Amino acid sequence: SRALINDLRVSQSDEEFDRLLGQTIDAIYDASVNKV
Repeated sequence: SRALINDLRVSQSDEEFDRLLGQTIDAIYDASVNKV
């Protein structure tokens, strides 16, 4: 969905892409498990 691709760019290195994607997935998971 949009949340997963929001900060991802074609010009990023593979490492940067993986890091940002991982952070986004972690944030989505945290928000779904630890509801405020």
